[in-house]
This record gives sequence, structure tokens and C-alpha cells, in this order.
Amino acid sequence: MDKDQLHRQARQNYRQRTNGGAGRTGRNPSQNNNHKSSSRSMSGGSIHNTSANSGRLWTGSWQDNGSGSAGRKAAAGAATSGAHRTSTIRRPAPTRSHSTVRSTSGGRRRVQSKQEIEARRREQRRRALRKKRRQQAWMYRFTALFFFAAVILLGVKGIRAMNHALEHAREEQRGVLETVTPTSGYDAADPVTPETTTVASAEQNVDGLDMSDPTHVLSGGRYVDTTKPMVALTWDDGPDSKVGNRLMDYLEAVDGRGTFFMVGNRVSENQDEVKRMVQDGHEVANHSWDHDLKLSKKGTDYIANEFNKTNDIIEQVSGVKPTLIRLPGGIISDDVRSTVTQPMIYWSLDTEDWKTRDAQSTINAIESNIKDGDIVLMHEIYEATGDACQTVIPWLQSQGYQMVTVSELIKFRGATVDASSGKQYESFRPKPTEAASSTEAQEKDSAAVPESSAAQSDDTSEANANAAESESQSSTNAISSTGEDMASETSINVLAKHRFPGFLRF
Repeated sequence: MDKDQLHRQARQNYRQRTNGGAGRTGRNPSQNNNHKSSSRSMSGGSIHNTSANSGRLWTGSWQDNGSGSAGRKAAAGAATSGAHRTSTIRRPAPTRSHSTVRSTSGGRRRVQSKQEIEARRREQRRRALRKKRRQQAWMYRFTALFFFAAVILLGVKGIRAMNHALEHAREEQRGVLETVTPTSGYDAADPVTPETTTVASAEQNVDGLDMSDPTHVLSGGRYVDTTKPMVALTWDDGPDSKVGNRLMDYLEAVDGRGTFFMVGNRVSENQDEVKRMVQDGHEVANHSWDHDLKLSKKGTDYIANEFNKTNDIIEQVSGVKPTLIRLPGGIISDDVRSTVTQPMIYWSLDTEDWKTRDAQSTINAIESNIKDGDIVLMHEIYEATGDACQTVIPWLQSQGYQMVTVSELIKFRGATVDASSGKQYESFRPKPTEAASSTEAQEKDSAAVPESSAAQSDDTSEANANAAESESQSSTNAISSTGEDMASETSINVLAKHRFPGFLRF
């Protein structure tokens, strides 16, 4: 077979192969020509034709009858022709919308079906919905957190406001449950019985001292002039070391003494302050165990337990048993009258420091209303009260007032208090003496006597003056002899001019 026949045979076989490929791919011959690639190679006289579309390999044999060089040229020409056919002709893709054309992993584009498009849209909607739900969930969490924080804040403020209101109501309810019937220390109706209480911490004046004036009585480690004005400063609701120690410092500076009505459940945590009260000559008194404003309505057993426990803890800590009681809020009832066995002390001047919590208001209340024999009500638990006393105590001294305990005021006014009377004592004013009354009556009579009786009037006045002097002396002696049961302490009292150490004070 010559070369021309060989070439014709190869072309015929190629056309048959390409037509078969068109049938399998579904393309027309023109399209196949645009996308086919073929190559030929010659190896030892064989031609290998590869079609890119069909993927088949055709091998044809030929016999080189001519010169070798001519055969090799023909094979080279065929190979070259095949090499040119292997170049890929790319036609531009048709213009399509982005939503319907998707890229494959190979970089080629394919058209999406309606089902795929719809599925993709549903997935997008689901993602958007999940995102929206996550945002809503975070918003709900934030709102709930804010709500709970607001509730907690309002709750704390509400509790504080409630405590503040209860603290105010504790004093405002004074007299609401029962009518309070305070009485003066000099009530003619007060019975005098063997149970009458006198001052437990008083000391007799001592003869032989260089102080010849019998009106100066040793008490609480200092001398008290029984002829000068005196007031009893009292503080409730303690002990409170932070304020109480300040009060005692201010009193010490003016040789003053005070009375501390203490709540029993606060004594254990302020033991040092309670011990100092006794050592410095102040008076410790009973203000119930826990300041229960409804104490008067809870029966005799409850009332007795409240005051007995407080007496016990104060005596255990300080070594002194209280002799006086002040009711919480001053509220009294028949059960209280029948149960309490110690004198009940009220007040005549209420500073209302519990209400104002203002130092200047407390100062104004005292300076504007203080009188000789007053029992002043304050509270130990307020810093403002301590600030007020820093000013008030020196001012009282400058006005001539002596600051004494309630028991000292009872003694130096010559009064008696009856624990079984069921009364609350609010003040102990100076007691008018019979001598002063006689002198005043004599002055009125002398103004109406004619001149002819002037000599007789003078004699009468002189006699009355002598009687007044005698009465005054007897009154002083009565005050000095009140503490006869403490005569054994005379040797200690000789040193009264000097400040006593704590263990020598009574």
C-alpha cells in the first residue's frame, strides 16, 4: 500500500470515529470539530490517533515501502497535523443571571434547576431566621438581667427604707399602745413604803475636810453642790463604744456624770465601755433586752424575762446591778405595772435626736428648753448626738448646771420613788422649802402692817429668818444622812478632793 492510500485510509477511519463520537455526545459534527482534539504519534511504523471526545484509541499499521526518510516525513506531518488539532477552542459562555448559574469545582459553569434555586432560597431564609432568633434571645437575656438587677436594687433600698421607718416608728409609737402617765418626783399621792428606792451610788460628806460647806456632797468621785441647779443627761439604746466613750470623755472634762439606759443584747459586744461607765461613776440602767415596742402587750412572763435578762448581763459584765428601768418608747400597761419591780424613769425634755439625726437640732432643743431638775432624753447610737454633746455639755456647765445621774438627782432633791407605784417619773424639780414659803408670806404681811407695828414686824421677821436658817440646816443634814448604810466608806471619802481610781468609786 502506498502512502496516498495509507493517508486516505487514515482520514476515512478518523471520519468514522468522529461521527460515532457525535452520536454518543449528542452534538453535530460542526460542534464536535470545535471541541475535538486529536493527536497522532508514530512509533515503529504505527500511528496512534486519540480523539478527545470519544476517548478511544485507534491504531493503524502501515508498511514503509519507500525510503525511510519519506515515511518518517509523512509520520511527522501527521503528528504535526494532530498537534494542531489538540489546541482547545473555547467559546464564550452565554450570558445568564447569577442566580441560575453556579460554578463547579473545575471552574466551569452550570445552570441551576428551579428546585436547586428554591432550596438555596429556603436555606437562606432559614439562616436569616436563625440569626434573628439568636439576636432576640440575647435581647431577652439582657432584658431579664436588667430586670433582676433593678428588682434587687429596689429590694435593697426598700429594706433600708423599712428599717429606717421602723427605727422612727419605735419612738413615734410612744404612748400609742397605752397612755403614758409620767409624774413628777414630788407627787403627794406617791406612797412611801419600806421598798422605796434611794440612790445606791451616793457618798456621805465627811467631817474634818477643809471644805466646811455641808452643801457639797461627795458622789461619783467628785463633789456636788446641792444648792445649785442640776440636770440628768440620759442616753438610750446603747451601749455603743464609738459614741459612748466620746460622751464619757466630754462629761469627764466638766466633772459630770450621766445615766446610760442599755439594751441587754448589746452589752456583750461592748463590755469595755460598760466597765468604764461604772469605773468613771456613771449610772448603768435597764432598757429591756431588745427594745421591743410591743413589750407591754406580751404578758407578764415576757416582760419579766426582758428586764431580768438585761439586769443579769449588766451585772455580769460591770459588777453592778441596775436599779432603774426605762420602758421601750415609754409605753406602759397594767401588765408592766404589775411586773416591774424597779422604779420606771421617763423624761421631761425629749431632744428627738432619733428623728432629726442632726447635731444642731439637738443643741437647740436643749439650750432652748433646759430647766433645773430636767431628765433629758438622748440616744447613744447616733454620731450626731455625740457631736451635739460635745457642745451641749460645756454649755450646761457655763450656765451653772451640774450634770448628775438620775439616782443622784433623786437623792439631792430629797425625793423618793416607789417601785410599786406603777408610775414613770419624768423630772425632779427643786422642792420649795417651808422656810421660803414662810418668808414670802411674812413679806406680804409686813407690807400691810401700819408703821406703829414696825418694831413688832421686825422682831417677827428676825424670828422667821432664824427659823428658815434652822430649816435649811435640817434639810441639808437630811440630805447628808441619806446614805447612812455606807458609813463604813468614810475613810475612803476623806480623799474626795482628788480623782479616785476606778476601784474606789461607788
